[in-house]
Amino acid sequence: MNNNKPFLFAIIAFFIAFGACNNPTESTEPPKLEVVNDLQECTTASPKPIIDSVLLVGYELENITIEINESMTFTLADGMPAGLEDIQVTVKGFFGQWFTETIDVDFIKGKTTRIRLVTSGLCTRNGFKLVSG
Repeated sequence: MNNNKPFLFAIIAFFIAFGACNNPTESTEPPKLEVVNDLQECTTASPKPIIDSVLLVGYELENITIEINESMTFTLADGMPAGLEDIQVTVKGFFGQWFTETIDVDFIKGKTTRIRLVTSGLCTRNGFKLVSG
């Protein structure tokens, strides 16, 4: 039994030293959300469509202006109360009338998730949609 003590001590020391460590590949940085107004087909429209708010669980990013061919990146440093997966993001804006588009996205700590407001072919508020990437 005395011969097993050093071996047992080595195993316990190993688990204490390595078992309590965080996963080195998991970031402690908060996720980010980049919102792009990619309505290139609408550059000659009047008025030009703008994004003026972005909403997701725990965040109301209002009083912003994202014009065509512009983007804004938001650091989600207040945490993600609904988790990181399958999060609904709502983008609101104005193009003669108010419009609202939604998309479900996944976030990764320390990484930027990009969503783009695009047209489905026509520059009409009913022709807008959000896409990932």
